[in-house]
This record gives sequence, structure tokens and C-alpha cells, in this order.
Amino acid sequence: MLQLRTPTFIIIGALFLAPVAIADFAGTEAVVVLDNPVVRTGVGAGQQTRGYTFNLESPRTLTHLGLFLYNGTDSADVPRQIGLWDADGTLVAEVTIPVGGGEIEDLGSGGKFVYGELTSPVILLPLVDYTVGVWYSANNSPGLAFEVGFTTIPGFNYVATVETGPPGGAFAQPTIVRLDRLNAYIGPNLRFDLAIPTLQNPSIRVTHDANADMLSIKWDSEGGKIYDILSSIDLLADPESWPVYSGLEDLATTPPENTVRISRPADGERFFVVRERVPPPTTYFADGFEGGNQWTAGSPGAIGTAWEIGSPSGVFGPTSAQSGTNCYGTNLAGSYGIDADVWLRSPVIDLTDPTLASAMLTFYQFKDMEGLGFDFGSIRVLDATTDLPLGDDVESPIDGFSSEWEIHSVALPPEVLGRMIKIEFRFVSDVVENFAGWYLDDIVVTGR
Repeated sequence: MLQLRTPTFIIIGALFLAPVAIADFAGTEAVVVLDNPVVRTGVGAGQQTRGYTFNLESPRTLTHLGLFLYNGTDSADVPRQIGLWDADGTLVAEVTIPVGGGEIEDLGSGGKFVYGELTSPVILLPLVDYTVGVWYSANNSPGLAFEVGFTTIPGFNYVATVETGPPGGAFAQPTIVRLDRLNAYIGPNLRFDLAIPTLQNPSIRVTHDANADMLSIKWDSEGGKIYDILSSIDLLADPESWPVYSGLEDLATTPPENTVRISRPADGERFFVVRERVPPPTTYFADGFEGGNQWTAGSPGAIGTAWEIGSPSGVFGPTSAQSGTNCYGTNLAGSYGIDADVWLRSPVIDLTDPTLASAMLTFYQFKDMEGLGFDFGSIRVLDATTDLPLGDDVESPIDGFSSEWEIHSVALPPEVLGRMIKIEFRFVSDVVENFAGWYLDDIVVTGR
């Protein structure tokens, strides 16, 4: 007998519910529970987003995001952004706790948490890695805690402590794992509704054409999604591990309903599941500097520093390009000079696609700069026709040191949508302390 069923398996995004009123945390519970005694240490985190990655064993409704006040105060010292990202890097929940604002949970000798309530609670799905992070404005900033003594509620699985990298960044998803702080908790906390939500599988309908001996599998579909048909004869296996059936993957959506027809399997018993995914981003520009060079460079600063394309010397900066032979760097065979002000601009990038809702810049970089705002890089977007800036700087300052090539991603401002643009990388230095500089490779612009 052929059995077709849909296991309770959903791995896509969060569902948004109507706002609910929750006063004094009634009906909610905090994820992280501090034990007594605890070991707390202020950890330098100037202009970084820090937090941890976790997953859940059952769906939970997120109602609040908060952070620990390790210094015993009753509020954050500056407005605090706290965010929750899903496994695809999508920001699914965010609060900003103002100075003197938020809701305090007083733990007595164990310290305090301050929370912001979500306007719309969000259902978090099981078996999905989420990342929660809070942005810290300065070293040893109130609200940052390195907790050794803590426990979490049942069904909450800590994965890793993460951060955005060297100080100086804006609020963003922390993705760099701190191997020196495994099994440690930094900063943020979450509150869940005590009631466990019930998830409904998308409706799947199967019919059998006896004359053709074919099965039709139909399911409710949504715009902006793609689908895979997974199948197994072993219902006990994790559906995520089930193989794609008969090449049925990356199926375009045809809302409100999708249909596929397959020959009836010969197995006496087989199970199917429909997996819904957000399609991968579209690549609008990619350059690893291995073909013809269409980038332009200039300098309104002092003579002695220039953006150069080629192979690194291995004496200054990285020993090789991130990939291939070539990269761009500030003086490939030596240190950058004093009073440098050099820019590097991409070829024209076409972002006039009317379906484009957001764009992302991703690249590899190697940094060897004085730091502390004395020598630094910045990124901005220019109109391709006028070379005038579009929106604020994408990121600034970029400084510090790297021991190896590092991948870096940053969202482009909404002003780029519907335009022909250029990306500008700019480097400036002061009159002392020269180093190898800034190296770039494998620059990509994607969008959804």
C-alpha cells in the first residue's frame, strides 16, 4: 500500500502573529536563567554586535528581546539595538531599548535584565539555527556580560558565542564564532510565551490517475518561494536528510497552488515532504580581478599611495590573493604612505531590476592599518552617471588587523534600488604609523 503523508517539518522563516498585550512578563519565561553565584566580566566590544547562536526543539513564540545589565544600573547607557536573525541571515525581530526605557527584570544579587517587547510576536521554528545579538557602542559598555554560571530553559540549545568581528562596525548579524568563549553567554536574552504554538503544515493533496498510473502532488504555495520534493521509505529519519525525489528541486512557485506529476513509485510504502525555501540571491556583479580590469582609481591625497592590482608581495600584506592570482591593494610591494586619500571605484553595476527589493555587497579583505580611526577605509555607493553618493556611507571606519583573508558582507542602502551604481572603496591615513594597508578580492553584489 502506498502511503503519502506530510511529517510536521517546516524549516522556513517565521510566522508573524497579531500584536498581543503582555504586562509585567505575565505568561512568559526568560530563556537564560542566571545561577548564583555567577562570574561576570565586562568584555570590550566597541561598536560590535555580539550574542549567540541557538536552536529549539519545539516551536516557541518570541515576545521580548533584552540584554543583561552587568553594572547594576536600571537602564542602558545608550539606545541598544537587539536583533534576531534566522539561518538565512534575515532579520526577523528587532527592538531598540532607549536610555531609561524598557522593562526591567530584577534578579536581586544575580543582576538585572532590561527588555523591549516586540510589536508583533514571532514564532520561532524547531531545528533552525537562529542568532540573537546586541550592539555595543564602546568598550566595557554597560549591558555586556560574559556569563559562566547560567542555565537555559529546556528545549533551548546553545550553539556558539558569536560577534561581528573587529570593533568599528554597525548593527549587523554576528557570524564570527568566538572559539575562546565556547559555552559562554554574552549579552542578550529572550522571552517566550509559555504557551507552545501549534504549527500547521501547508496543505498537501495527492491524487492517483489509475489509467496513467501517475500521482499528482499539489500544495499551497506562496510568491517569492521555491520548493523541493523530498522522499524516503524511512519515516523515522530526519526529513531534512531525505533526498530530493526524481530531480524535483528548485521548483518555481505558481501561487496559490503548485502541482507536480510523477509515476507511481514501485515501493510498497514511501513518504513525501514538500520543503519551502527562499530562493538564493541573484548575482548582479562579481569580480575576482582575473580578467580585464575595468576598475578606476584616484587620489586627492599626498603622493605615495595608490590602489594597485596584481599579486601581493608576501612581504607586506597577505602572501597571496584570496583566489586566483590578483587582488587590489594599497601599495602591493610596500606600506601605504602618510596623508593618503585614495579611492577605488567599480565598473557600472546595473541594479535597475524592478523585482529587486534589497542588495548586498560581499567581498574578501585583508587589513593592516593603524586603527583607532587614524588610518581607515570606508565604503560608499555612487550614482554611475554623476559619481555623487547615494545615501550614507555603507560602512566606516574599517580598520584594524587581519591574520588572513576575511569575508565581509554589508547591506547596500535602499537608494541603490532601480539605479546604475558604482561601489567606492576609500582609504585614508594620517602622518604617522604606516602599515601594509587594505587589500580586496572577490567582490560580489547580490540581491533579492
